[in-house]
Amino acid sequence: MKRKSEVLYPPIEVKKYRNKPSEDFFLFIGRLWQEKNPESAIKACIATKKHLILIGDKSDKKLVKKYGSNSLIEFKGRVSEQEKIELLASCKAVIYPAIAEDFGIVPIEALASGKPVICSNTGFPPIVVANERGMITDGTAYGIQEAIIEMENKDYEPDELMSFAERFDFENFKRKLIFFLNIFMADFQKKFEGEECKNGNK
Repeated sequence: MKRKSEVLYPPIEVKKYRNKPSEDFFLFIGRLWQEKNPESAIKACIATKKHLILIGDKSDKKLVKKYGSNSLIEFKGRVSEQEKIELLASCKAVIYPAIAEDFGIVPIEALASGKPVICSNTGFPPIVVANERGMITDGTAYGIQEAIIEMENKDYEPDELMSFAERFDFENFKRKLIFFLNIFMADFQKKFEGEECKNGNK
């Protein structure tokens, strides 16, 4: 049976993120899993001679061994929340080429930091990025490479990116959740009272 539904996206605490002048590095956040597509980001940054910092679980030891000696690629592994926020605040952009990501908190964190996102064209992230808040690619190393080059000639207003991210703030999530729960309870109460009336008339 088809039912009407309302979507509540996972929230973040927008106020804890901040924006700083961009330094000369790109940022990748996530586990080094094939589904997160880190190697495409790595290859693209090497091809464009850009510094890439990767934070998150070093789950693919082969990948670290393969690229760890390259001066352009820096595997930081797991970092504190504070260091993650600092890196988000000062990076040029976040590269998030995950394949068929169902939502993706990382792009929202990037936008809350006033930074654009380079993402793949599958899953939910391209809906958020929408070519206004970054670049949508095919997720390949070449596609990301082209996006990096094109991004050099684009200006993104941090305030606009941060303003967009506010819709995913926890306080907005809480207000919407309470609103929809109240509607649900009102509908439930109405149906329950209707059933009681029917049963009372039998």
